[in-house]
Amino acid sequence: SSGINAEWPLRPGTDVDLKLVLPNPNIKASDLKIDIKPYNLKVQLKQQSDLQTLLEEKLHSLVKPEESMWSLHKGECLQINLEKGRDGYWWTGMFEGGHAIKLDTIDTTRHMHEFGQDERACVQKLMFDQQQKRLGQPSSDELNTEDILKKAWNTEGSPFAGTEYDRSKINLSNNPPPGPSGT
Repeated sequence: SSGINAEWPLRPGTDVDLKLVLPNPNIKASDLKIDIKPYNLKVQLKQQSDLQTLLEEKLHSLVKPEESMWSLHKGECLQINLEKGRDGYWWTGMFEGGHAIKLDTIDTTRHMHEFGQDERACVQKLMFDQQQKRLGQPSSDELNTEDILKKAWNTEGSPFAGTEYDRSKINLSNNPPPGPSGT
């Protein structure tokens, strides 16, 4: 890779950034040729009448070239933003056959404020269901199902019409009711 230092943050999001320290701080964007393909990345430097390849690697995973971009931070580095082909997929390395990172050693915790509204609602539902399970109580889905059944209990045509709602007569689990011998 011709003396180029590459660094990239590991994250599960939709994109990954690659920063390349270039051999000369005076390189202009017009001096560079960047070729981003679904599984390959090539960075070349135009020198007089030919191209010097600075980086040519097979990527760890699929990227979307049409949604990827690059920018030159003059005097600092070339930054390439690669849009992942699969959102949320953790990359264990930038390039195929390169240094791999053990994903089980990474702290993947996120604060609740980092989640969108739908994600927060899902996490809160999971936390509620876990607490209910610990207490031996019905999950949120079972409670919703029971609310629907309570409303339908006395509707016209119901075999239970005119009787008080009795939870024991309903099997909310996926297990079939016991047979005549109790098994």
